[in-house]
Amino acid sequence: MTGFLNRVFILLIVDSVFTLTSVTGAVPVLAAPFSEPLLATYTGPNGIEILSYHPQWTEQAELQTVWDELMRNTHFEEIRFFKRVKIYQGNYSSMYRGGIETTTWSDGREEREFLKDNEIIYFPDPDEKEENGMAVTLAHEYGHHFTLYYLFKQENADLHGNWRDTRYAKLRGLLNNKNVNSDENADHQWQPVEIAASDYVQLFARSLSILDAAGRTACTRLKPGACGPGPGNDRKEVWRVYHPLL
Repeated sequence: MTGFLNRVFILLIVDSVFTLTSVTGAVPVLAAPFSEPLLATYTGPNGIEILSYHPQWTEQAELQTVWDELMRNTHFEEIRFFKRVKIYQGNYSSMYRGGIETTTWSDGREEREFLKDNEIIYFPDPDEKEENGMAVTLAHEYGHHFTLYYLFKQENADLHGNWRDTRYAKLRGLLNNKNVNSDENADHQWQPVEIAASDYVQLFARSLSILDAAGRTACTRLKPGACGPGPGNDRKEVWRVYHPLL
């Protein structure tokens, strides 16, 4: 009888101010501020949950605005693997928590699958009064989910350790730019995962009105054409390699 020998989770935590960026092993339980009690919940028609641990975000109408904003962006099949947005208070960066599960069977087979309960940890900025602040944050963090899913599906890869081997890195013009680096100590905006998430915001976010805030990223300083239309560098054409409907 075939059974599994072990199961390994690779959890990617991006855009975080915490030193933990990836974990191999059991999915960890993060400490404070994540130990606050659950105060309010909203579940959208598609089953995506908005969970609030923030004392100033307890009204159903407020939580629905988060769901509405997330749904204004472009989604395809990857949305089936996104479960929730959690809202916390504190002076922290919002982040995406998602990952890949590898199961090793007793007959030597390995199976890898995308986790089904990926989520965004959202810290509302108390100084950000405009709707665009939430729009940019949610679009950017969902962009991590979007890009991780399609890189995993098409290449069984991600933009961390093996990013240089991806078609995305080649087509996007990242390989010959010395500033691009996936090391956790590298300049945040030059990390491949951040450039890819910015691609999502600029290509698939709900409105061009949010691009002013979201567009000031490293991609504007890649080689000419890398951030906009141009032979071999049209970003939408790059992502069509991963999904024909993009």
